[in-house]
Amino acid sequence: MRVDDVKKFATQLRGEGIEAFEYGESNPNGDGIRIGIQVVELGFFSIEELNDPSNERLVAAREFATIKTKRETAQNLFVKRQSSKR
Repeated sequence: MRVDDVKKFATQLRGEGIEAFEYGESNPNGDGIRIGIQVVELGFFSIEELNDPSNERLVAAREFATIKTKRETAQNLFVKRQSSKR
């Protein structure tokens, strides 16, 4: 998926009954914006996350909650590893 496809994808999801909208947000480090979709009640999914090969099956199945859980698990493991290095 390219940046130009995000709006079409969000429209497609709405047609399938998923409340999703094209969305851009500032990068935390201030160097531009991240483009993706906002799924109501689940949050933001960047185009990089939607294009991640490990998420391909989940995106096709519209399993955005699973992608979110996978992301949060990876973030928690990273934080735990960083904490153990101190």
